[in-house]
Amino acid sequence: SEQIQADAMVADRKRGVTLMDMNEIIKSMIFGEEPENLLNEKMDMEAMENPMFCLTNKAKMNGASLLLQEDIRKQIGECLGSDYFVIPSSIHEVLILPDNGIFQVPELNAMVQEVNETQVERQEQLSDKVQFCDKKTAVMENAERREARLEKEKAAEKAEVKGGIHGRLEKA
Repeated sequence: SEQIQADAMVADRKRGVTLMDMNEIIKSMIFGEEPENLLNEKMDMEAMENPMFCLTNKAKMNGASLLLQEDIRKQIGECLGSDYFVIPSSIHEVLILPDNGIFQVPELNAMVQEVNETQVERQEQLSDKVQFCDKKTAVMENAERREARLEKEKAAEKAEVKGGIHGRLEKA
């Protein structure tokens, strides 16, 4: 089965990985030019008004699985120059949003649920959960769970800082 998975990944790659600006995709629907593939670009997120990207393959079929590949996740991080959220929009593509402090996880989750309920056929839905991808490690995890974990770590650090006898009593 590992071989099957490996073959599937090679097939995915042959279909050509594309990362496109959502604004350009919308324009292309109107004007018909194919949006530029930004995957090998280093983009300036500050300069972009609403940075939102779509990851898929040239055929726009089953492109979401590309995100299972670590080197592609790394490449996206380099491209954006930041950590990013992954919004599972369908089995064919995912949306990528840079983590620039604008987006809140609960809002993103609500958006995914809304899109799933109204736009995406049941069998093409991925999940209702936004993922978070770390630029440095290319590790992807459930964004909500990550936030809960970070909160816990922050609380633990505060307790450490308080330290002394109070900190020890609190731990006990």
